[in-house]
Amino acid sequence: MALASLPLILLVFPYVTRYPDVWQLGHGAVPELPAPPAVPDFPLVTAAGGPEDLGLPEFEPSEDSPRMRNLQHVRDQARERLETWLEEHGEEILERRREPAIQPGELVIGSGRDVPDRFFPLDGTSTPQAPTLAESTAEIVRSVFRYRGSGAERDMDPRLVALLTEAAWFFQSPITLVSGYRPRSVCTRRQSRHIYGAASDIKLEGIPMEILADFFTVLSDGPYGPMGVGRYPRDGFVHVDSRDETYFWTGNQPSRRRHHRN
Repeated sequence: MALASLPLILLVFPYVTRYPDVWQLGHGAVPELPAPPAVPDFPLVTAAGGPEDLGLPEFEPSEDSPRMRNLQHVRDQARERLETWLEEHGEEILERRREPAIQPGELVIGSGRDVPDRFFPLDGTSTPQAPTLAESTAEIVRSVFRYRGSGAERDMDPRLVALLTEAAWFFQSPITLVSGYRPRSVCTRRQSRHIYGAASDIKLEGIPMEILADFFTVLSDGPYGPMGVGRYPRDGFVHVDSRDETYFWTGNQPSRRRHHRN
């Protein structure tokens, strides 16, 4: 008998695998995929309970001295202006939080010329008192805050990065970085906090310069510790830095230039 006339017999062997997801896929079922990575649980002090609350935190002064009382007076004035502004714009910010445009702990930042970077810079174990940069984002942070003139980079102070993360969440607005790290060779002030990767000059899209400065002023000497907050009305940016003792100043005024401490 010719082979061509023999009936065709198909032998089907069951496919055996020790990977249950593959087995399910071969039998028409969709395998259960692992859950996406969780958003780092960084305790933003401005969130005050979540996306439905725009309350600002209250801090007790660390000492009772004439200087600290004067700083507290400035903070109280800043809080009053900020709360007045929020009465008009708060619902708009809350609406963006509910979507949300920016996640808690997410930093959305760029130089204004390119598409902003979006990433979670802080380690999940961070606290405002002891913020820590995540190892996976250290290179991104260095690149984002680099000196644009030469591309020079350095490690950035986690406390500064945490403060900017707070601002991005609170206002639900991307940060425009005017200046981050600056080498000593281009800084006119020898003690500039930019040299140490502890300062930035920033703007927030849709947020007035004075309101952004008031926000950082309110946070000063709180869980994040002392900071410098400078207002530059002519250029429209706010300088914020981490330091050992809080200072506030207004720039772009030649008669007061000797008092700048950035």
